[in-house]
Amino acid sequence: MRSILYLIFSVFISAGSGFLVQLYLAKKLSVYDYGVYTSIINLVNLIAPIVAFGIASFLLRAYSEEGNHASRWMKNVIQTLILTTTLAFMILQSWSYYKNGFEFYFIVYCLFFIYMVSISYNSFTTLKYQLEENYKLLSLWQLAPKLLMLISLVLVLTIKKPSIYNVAMGYGISGILVIIMSVKSLKQMTKAELKLKTPDGFILTNDHINIFGLLKNSYPYGLSGLFYLIYYQSDILILSYYLDYIEVGYYGFSLVFVTAVCLIPSVYYLTFRLKKIHALAAIDRTALKNTYKLHIKYSLIIGVSFFFIFVICIKPFITIVFDDKYEPALYIIYSLAAYIPIKFLTLNSDSIMHTKGLVEIKVRIMGIAALLNVLINFITIPSLGAMGAVTATIMTELFLLLAFHITLSRKL
Repeated sequence: MRSILYLIFSVFISAGSGFLVQLYLAKKLSVYDYGVYTSIINLVNLIAPIVAFGIASFLLRAYSEEGNHASRWMKNVIQTLILTTTLAFMILQSWSYYKNGFEFYFIVYCLFFIYMVSISYNSFTTLKYQLEENYKLLSLWQLAPKLLMLISLVLVLTIKKPSIYNVAMGYGISGILVIIMSVKSLKQMTKAELKLKTPDGFILTNDHINIFGLLKNSYPYGLSGLFYLIYYQSDILILSYYLDYIEVGYYGFSLVFVTAVCLIPSVYYLTFRLKKIHALAAIDRTALKNTYKLHIKYSLIIGVSFFFIFVICIKPFITIVFDDKYEPALYIIYSLAAYIPIKFLTLNSDSIMHTKGLVEIKVRIMGIAALLNVLINFITIPSLGAMGAVTATIMTELFLLLAFHITLSRKL
């Protein structure tokens, strides 16, 4: 119980820090510049999964099953990270050149690239504390990246005037600090120095211990994450293509609030419970089925409660903080609120779909969801604008919920 409280506390502070970052930028930047920022950070988040490409998720499973024997993969993990980091940099700068020319925003994209790498490297420190079941340090680590980002941005934008360049500088500084702290965790995992509370298990696979063997095991998680981000982030890219940055700014501003609410169940299901879910899936499928059914009820009750609280409180909050600057975004925010209870239910199913034997099915479902989302966005955004993106997001999440539930009903 105390572990859950630590994580809940860290989620609130982390979500609050990330929330404050977005509020601070929305307040400091014009709606147009905030739209430009939203487009860039959206692209960065979309490319970020290429760096770690599901490796941390695979290692969570491997260490849960094999203990410190799983350190046999770490040499190839480092080699793979070097290759994928280089690839991600080339993709990001190619897009920058295509969109803006070689010089325009080149430094901006380089600074955001540092932040992008820190997102992926951060996952290995999170993994370390998950495996060690050190929820105090895990809770503190959940806070660190967002707090560093907030502090960096406030310092930079206090010294310099608000602009896309200076926002990128703040992101770059915080990214460097997170990367430095994450390298220590990678070294400890490489040397098999994790302080696991459970004894080392047996080596359960006969995979070749090389980069291809690693990618063979990690690609389902990597593709799943990539497909999810295509579905979740493609709306802003398509909005940027069809509409001006002001409309993108309103939509991005709306997403900030809904994402902050959904971060709470995301951390609970995909951080705190995931190691236990993997262990349960390996030894007792009946218990796994029972815990899934029980959490459907919890997710529904809590998700609906959050929905009503959100709808009641959001307008007064925005009016107090921003006056009428983002008043045109209110209709988008109210529409997106329907996403909240659906997401609570989906995350419960998603945690089970991470387990061995189901993650491959999840990849196929996420691929269909990504394609569906892109198609709906292309169909609805030209005529409905931001409301087309809202429609695509809610319809895709409903598809995921239904597809996951049908799969689990048949497989558990």
